[in-house]
Amino acid sequence: MRAFVAFEVPMRLRRLIVDEARRAESQFPAARWVKLEALHLTVLFLGEIAAERAGELSVGLERLFATSRPLRLEICGAGTFPAAGPARVLWLGIESPDDLHHLADAVRFEGRDFMQRPEKRPFAPHLTVARCRQPWPRQVAERWRSDFTGAIGEG
Repeated sequence: MRAFVAFEVPMRLRRLIVDEARRAESQFPAARWVKLEALHLTVLFLGEIAAERAGELSVGLERLFATSRPLRLEICGAGTFPAAGPARVLWLGIESPDDLHHLADAVRFEGRDFMQRPEKRPFAPHLTVARCRQPWPRQVAERWRSDFTGAIGEG
């Protein structure tokens, strides 16, 4: 089964993000915008793991999260993957305290034996909000980024 470790986004915030995405839909080229129930903050992508190993991973993660303090995260800014050239993925950035990065490092360590390929990229906290049906030209991607430079909040 395909597995990843992620934080659930509070429903109030998910609704605000999806509302912003709906407003953006008519102003940008076609994209598959994330559904309300699917919005999450991925901490670690594991890839395919055997279903019978999921429980083993879960035990280690439960221990880790039981000792973690609550985190306060804020959405700030927007961007795309890749960062240069035609855009394929649209995201909202997460202003992340050191605690989040330390927790992500601990999750990576806990999941190391379950990953198909070790993640070499540094942890970049973000919420994926859309995948472009056809890559967006850079100038359109830059307009997306500039339209969402502030934090999302209740208007």
